[in-house]
Amino acid sequence: MIHGFRWCGQRFDDEGQSGVTLDRPAMRKLRKIIDLGGIDRIYAVALGRVTRSMLDAIVHLDEFDKAGVDEHFVLQSELIFGAQGRFLRHVLATFAEFDRDMIATRIA
Repeated sequence: MIHGFRWCGQRFDDEGQSGVTLDRPAMRKLRKIIDLGGIDRIYAVALGRVTRSMLDAIVHLDEFDKAGVDEHFVLQSELIFGAQGRFLRHVLATFAEFDRDMIATRIA
């Protein structure tokens, strides 16, 4: 237990699935548990590991904010506070989508 929080006992990894959509098995499961009030804090490596779509990032960040879920990004700890953090999350979501598109272009 860390600062009054306890681990829910589950990981929500969509290994081998693209972050291009929120319609992934583990993400659906996470969103359902959050909707039921079962999680109040999430840790992820970086925003780009959660989603690679700017629109989906906005949807999921708003959804989690409304549910009172704190989202912490290990490599981007500055993204958690106030208006500046929200702005930076949107900018990074834009870059994540751009990076995804550049990778797709190179592969094609």
